[in-house]
Amino acid sequence: APGLGLTAKHVSAGFMRLDDQFDAYNRRGSLFTSQYYATKAETGYSARIYQATGMGLKATVESALSWSVRGDWLSFDTDISVLEVKPETPTAITVAPKLRYLDWYLRPPRVGAAVRVCGYPDAEIDVDGEDHDLGTTFGMESARVVEHLYPIAHHGMGEFPTFRLDHVFDHGFSGGPVLWNDRLVGIFTGPDLVSCLWPLALLDHAGLGGPCLADAFDTGLIRALDWGEIKGHVKRVPCDEALAGRDDHERCTKNHVILQ
Repeated sequence: APGLGLTAKHVSAGFMRLDDQFDAYNRRGSLFTSQYYATKAETGYSARIYQATGMGLKATVESALSWSVRGDWLSFDTDISVLEVKPETPTAITVAPKLRYLDWYLRPPRVGAAVRVCGYPDAEIDVDGEDHDLGTTFGMESARVVEHLYPIAHHGMGEFPTFRLDHVFDHGFSGGPVLWNDRLVGIFTGPDLVSCLWPLALLDHAGLGGPCLADAFDTGLIRALDWGEIKGHVKRVPCDEALAGRDDHERCTKNHVILQ
């Protein structure tokens, strides 16, 4: 949507290791594990998003399509974070009003469906002052959905709703979009798991100046084609309830997101 982007939460969390101020949050366990606490901080590092200008074209500082990241909101419920972005070059400012955006399906595709995973495997970026030399190859790989892991597969990296693919992908696909019939259906977590989109119905940092995605779905700013089926049915429940009837899983003290 205008001014918004998505990536994997574990990618955002990796950048936070560059800034010592987040050590205190990590020790308290609040920044990534609490579902009722949020904070806003100015980081000691900057982030930039590069948009492709075309095959084989070398962009100058003036012609580059680059965006600065103004805010990064990590979902408590899944491996997705929402980025607030702003065009930072003249060309990006010019094209921003003309951009088109993908429709979403919040529910995962059926088992057996063919999806496409997008990413930049083996990307290399050399930084020399204002000049950034990008050595990247855009990758779009096909895979099939083999399993829905719901409400959670296990604790740890799989304690959020995902679906599994029949192929293991490289690290360069982490945080990339997963498409089905040219609709966005998930964000790639890795190595073969995709984070479902419907838990984002609970992402609400409006009080801290960030996005409330339920409002974006209501207004059509983000075109979620199955929002009518999802709205009002996403909630957080204790681990016991999320794993009801499944005796093969250990319980924890956290809440997990479910779709009723």
